Amino acid sequence: MGFMNIPIKPEFFQTTYSEYLLMAQHWTCWKTYVFSLPWYILVLSFIIPWIVWWKLVDKERFISIVIVGLVVSFISSAIDEIGCMLVLWEYPYKIVPLFPRIIPADYAFLPVSYMLIYQYFRDWKSFFWVSFAQAIIFGLIFEPLLVKMNLYVMINWYHSYSVPLYLLMAIFTKWFVTIVFNIQHQK
Repeated sequence: MGFMNIPIKPEFFQTTYSEYLLMAQHWTCWKTYVFSLPWYILVLSFIIPWIVWWKLVDKERFISIVIVGLVVSFISSAIDEIGCMLVLWEYPYKIVPLFPRIIPADYAFLPVSYMLIYQYFRDWKSFFWVSFAQAIIFGLIFEPLLVKMNLYVMINWYHSYSVPLYLLMAIFTKWFVTIVFNIQHQK
């Protein structure tokens, strides 16, 4: 008997073992494409945005800009996890098989682009319109490009569904960071 004398059902162990087998298959598959062109594209698309960001970031507003990046990374990786778990989309190539989702998008490309927009467009009106344009470009240009490159597979999803998600992520992130810093400055 475990916690509070609630027995663990045998299905739990069967599911855990199935997850183990699936992870072993991921490793086997990953070994077939590591160091291939798609793998290098993913690695470079993870590294290059951070190099660009470091050269452009406003060091005077560094903390608030980094918080934007952290919030965007959290939200985009959560959305990716949910989308993949609900079989809405999937990513056939990964930098490392331990992380099930697309690392360059969730932890480099999206956070860096949102941080730069936050940095350069301070007022809400310009921020909104640039974020709206970004959402359209990401959802209707970049995503189809990723599909053509076989880096992104849509299963039960349409590109147009992504546009409001990108925009809402930008609006929520700016709102959240603004609230946090307003609270800090109320002292």
